[in-house]
Amino acid sequence: MRSILTALAAVALALALGISDGTYHPAALALVTLSAVASVTASTQAGSAGSRGAMLLIGMGIVLSLAYDTLFLPGLVVDPSRLGAFRPTLAVTAVLLSTYLWRRFPPSLARWRSLAVLACCTTLGALVILASPAPQIDVFQFQQEGSLAIWAGRDPYAIAYRNLYWPSTTFYSPLLLTSDARWVTANPYPPLSLLAVLPAAALGDVRWTMLLAVAISAFLIRCLGRGSYESEMAAALMLLQPRGFMILELSYTEPLVLTCLLLLALLVRRDAKWLLVGAAGALAIASKQYAPLLVAPLLFATRERWRAAAVAVLLAAAAFFPFLAWDPDGFVRSLLVFQVVQPFRADALAATLRRGMQLTVALLSASATWIVFVAFNKQAFGNYYWLAVGLLLAACAVETDKTVERPGAPLAGASTS
Repeated sequence: MRSILTALAAVALALALGISDGTYHPAALALVTLSAVASVTASTQAGSAGSRGAMLLIGMGIVLSLAYDTLFLPGLVVDPSRLGAFRPTLAVTAVLLSTYLWRRFPPSLARWRSLAVLACCTTLGALVILASPAPQIDVFQFQQEGSLAIWAGRDPYAIAYRNLYWPSTTFYSPLLLTSDARWVTANPYPPLSLLAVLPAAALGDVRWTMLLAVAISAFLIRCLGRGSYESEMAAALMLLQPRGFMILELSYTEPLVLTCLLLLALLVRRDAKWLLVGAAGALAIASKQYAPLLVAPLLFATRERWRAAAVAVLLAAAAFFPFLAWDPDGFVRSLLVFQVVQPFRADALAATLRRGMQLTVALLSASATWIVFVAFNKQAFGNYYWLAVGLLLAACAVETDKTVERPGAPLAGASTS
């Protein structure tokens, strides 16, 4: 039952993004509520031998995702004339995914199928980036200009950023604007986020780093499921979910956060040494201000949790310290004050820690806590829910990796890599 509820939560939340683009919509809010209830309930259920029902739900989600990107543009500001081979590549992806229904699909080819799907989806993401150059959104601006400031030896938290919106905008608190409201005096992204996109920023577009992060996240979901049929399906849904390409197009940083969280989950699953787990935890904590809320359940799923937690906190603090020392006022204004004083966004779509919890429960606890947290926050758009879908699909991969026999192949628990 837990696997079905987890899959239901992931698919419902993915469909909510397709309906609403991450903004307020009654039907989307109903699906978010369903996802929250399903994920909370799943986290209280005992593990089961798995269910084909979970894979049917994920398969349905993939079919709906393919249909969505066939019927609608993959982004909000994408230029249709520049999409080029997007839909032909989407058709090739659909053909590849349809082979999962072929019981006698050659095992020698099955080894490479997931990589082919990943390559196709990465190509789709690249086409969306090229079709939507330099989107006029502050998310892109803060990262691009902040990273270039670091390249130039300047403090990204001590410079001003052009206000891309109207002077009377309600998107920013007046405390974050200059007196003429033409400039924003803070950058809300943590140092790790800006450092991670440095190479891509130098190439002209930070979103290439986000595309790489999405691909790595899909690979990590497959690894969490030990290369099983179920984990490949979960990874495919993560790559193709409705409005997933929009998250990439608008340069949201959640792909980086998801990569860090899944790396931590994989090390926990493989019972890595506490020092490695702590280092991965530090990366996750430093990826965004809210990340500690999601890291905590994962650390509680490892054996030497307190040592790992101590390493995570200390290394994360070490990553923040140079920028804090560089300009304390600017750093605090950007990373803390910015989030506190931001006004309520009416257009936004609006866990328990216990010893020895299973990794599936840890992922479910993190995602359930996160869904509830953002649903009642003053501003929460598609990027936050996209992250929750990724965590739920990772939980699906872990929960069902050894439960359903792969058609024409060894048991799903066996590695195919």
